[in-house]
Amino acid sequence: MHRHVIQHIHLITNPKGGVGDNLALAEQARKFFFSHGVSCEVHSTAAPGDATQWSAEIPQKPQTLICAMGGDGTMHEVINGMMQREATLRMPVALIPGGTGNSFMEDLGLIHPRSAMESILGGSPQPIDLMECGLDGAIEYAFNVCGWGMMASGNQRAESMRWMGRSRYHAAGLLEIMHCRSNHAQLEVDGKDLSAEYHLIAASNSRVVGKGMLMSPHAKHDDGLMDLLMLKKKGRRTLMRLFKGLANGTHIQDPSVEYQQIREFRVRTPQSNCWNIDGEVRRANEMSVSIRSGLLNWWLPEKR
Repeated sequence: MHRHVIQHIHLITNPKGGVGDNLALAEQARKFFFSHGVSCEVHSTAAPGDATQWSAEIPQKPQTLICAMGGDGTMHEVINGMMQREATLRMPVALIPGGTGNSFMEDLGLIHPRSAMESILGGSPQPIDLMECGLDGAIEYAFNVCGWGMMASGNQRAESMRWMGRSRYHAAGLLEIMHCRSNHAQLEVDGKDLSAEYHLIAASNSRVVGKGMLMSPHAKHDDGLMDLLMLKKKGRRTLMRLFKGLANGTHIQDPSVEYQQIREFRVRTPQSNCWNIDGEVRRANEMSVSIRSGLLNWWLPEKR
């Protein structure tokens, strides 16, 4: 098998992400890669958008990797910066977990920083699917999840509870159940009209969301499909039962849940609503989402 070799890594870290010291972790990573003959340059973000700008502007060179260190939000910025480049100028990306969620890395079994670093040394560039999200016409790419309803309002609530660390996702979910909000959505899935009153509509490219919540147990990051979960208006008792099922994915067996593997969908709402794009909060009246394959390479462990 041909061995892919990385000679230089641009490590983009969010010092305020997660619950640990990402600057100290970045220095550990720099020393680790240096000890294996790979140079590593650390870029520390100071404001939202820094990771996007650097990922878009760092000069393209062969055998060079753009690696995020942080959570899903940092990786979201890196990916969207890379997608601003012409296709021939895009470099492979990777992630060393340093956030509170790191859903995509849980799917890969690489939730510990050291295992992620080691996988980079022995990995190769592999194409992943991205969800192309059009929010009132503006394009943004999601690698993990995009959702509306409780999926978005719960995430927004969790952001205000960062002091709780990793448990904030579950606490926010319970509070959303107590409020039991739903709204009418004009929903079109692969050309079929499914408009109704919904609690949430969420598409995934990975199995896990938040911290260990198995929302889409059949999702794969390279199958050319996204897994869509739809929950129509129900009572609190049903919502609590489904929330408990997130721990092991049994919620998709409940008759209250609609779960499909699809290629595109569109949601329209009568007023501006919150949307969750890889944990980032956006506001729009409409979101159209389509799966796009092969646009970007992620440096992943060799497939066996």
